[in-house]
Amino acid sequence: MQGHLTMADRKTGAFTKGHQRRGSEIEFQELTHRDAKQAMAKELYKLMNTVPTGTKETVEKELDGFQRLFDRFMVETGPSVEWEDIKLLPQEAVSTENVYKNPSKEPGCKLWY
Repeated sequence: MQGHLTMADRKTGAFTKGHQRRGSEIEFQELTHRDAKQAMAKELYKLMNTVPTGTKETVEKELDGFQRLFDRFMVETGPSVEWEDIKLLPQEAVSTENVYKNPSKEPGCKLWY
């Protein structure tokens, strides 16, 4: 029978190289992706319900953007991060929490009040 894997194939890993995905595998993957998207949307909705009224519009835009990014992640194939392209930050780019103990109350620093 064509497409059938023997126990020897399974033990040697011969089934992985050049393996054609069957309809049931593709369907399982699609269902898994759909479930993950729905679960994420549900969690983001619950999170949105905890946001103070005055910031709902801004947070909703941010969460919508996150949902689009997550959906894209679920669809795209290949490595999600090109690790060889990651560079270390220069030492001066990293600050300690002491910098934030007395935040400025100047306009533009809405985050602090």
